[in-house]
Amino acid sequence: MAGMQWRKNRERSLLVLMTGGYVYLLLALPSGVQWMSGGVVRQSSPVAEPGCSSQGKHFKLLIRAAHPRIKRHPGDNLHVNLTGPSWRPWGDDHPGSPCVNYETRLGSKLTRVLLMSYPCSGNSWLRYLLEGATGFFTGSLYKEKPLYEGGLLGEMEEVWSERTLVQKTHGVMFHSLERNDLSERYNHINSIFRFYVDQAVSLWEEMATDRLLWSSKPVYVLHYEHLLQNTTHQLRRLLHFLSVPVDEGRLACVSSHLTGPFKRRGNKTLDPFTREEKQRLSKAVQRVNRLLLVLGYPRPPVYEELP
Repeated sequence: MAGMQWRKNRERSLLVLMTGGYVYLLLALPSGVQWMSGGVVRQSSPVAEPGCSSQGKHFKLLIRAAHPRIKRHPGDNLHVNLTGPSWRPWGDDHPGSPCVNYETRLGSKLTRVLLMSYPCSGNSWLRYLLEGATGFFTGSLYKEKPLYEGGLLGEMEEVWSERTLVQKTHGVMFHSLERNDLSERYNHINSIFRFYVDQAVSLWEEMATDRLLWSSKPVYVLHYEHLLQNTTHQLRRLLHFLSVPVDEGRLACVSSHLTGPFKRRGNKTLDPFTREEKQRLSKAVQRVNRLLLVLGYPRPPVYEELP
């Protein structure tokens, strides 16, 4: 409830939904889709009925409204603060490198854009990529000291300060990044693993469908696996959505420094999930994927390990 209040009190907040597995997003429930008890989303039969010819037009308008670029609010001229803190993401390059002198700084009166993801989904890596490509720090609700010390100097900024390009959250707000749920769960194994898996799948699906259906601002869906496969291309698309001009020099430097200090290394092969857990996850993924496709968002990656 507190998160919903935050959204209502800040009308200029926009939403980018990014995922690396499956995603959720947006606006109102479209005609042709029903929200069923138990969280199941099904597409209704597209049978034409007398007097209902306007439904098709309404659905098209809804889809069009779900996919606009961000409109930067008046006063947001994408100017950096030259007197505030700065960071050189590639300052350790050799002195002759074209990347060594690029800096990242805070902005001023920036349009708020929330970056939402499930924990351990690659959120910090995306922030590193965006900061390198744009020169603006990104922010966070959580104020994590290790990230600040690693160079994400917008980490300690308040999310409503309008000085960071996007603001990280794992909760109810907007720009969303997700990742293959099976692989990311490996980082959270503990003594109550079975209980955790049961709860995590439910929370993941709830977060996804909630954002897909009820976000009233523009949403961008980015699958983590797609970002891995073609990072530069996906960054260009995301910058277009953010209405941030592409700096080719910066983008070239990001392309030659893709890993950065925040990209998680691949885990050793591990499969602690029971067949029943995999089936439950697979069904949740299918429900969310149907909603994504109905709303016209990118087709999710295919996960061969899901039965």
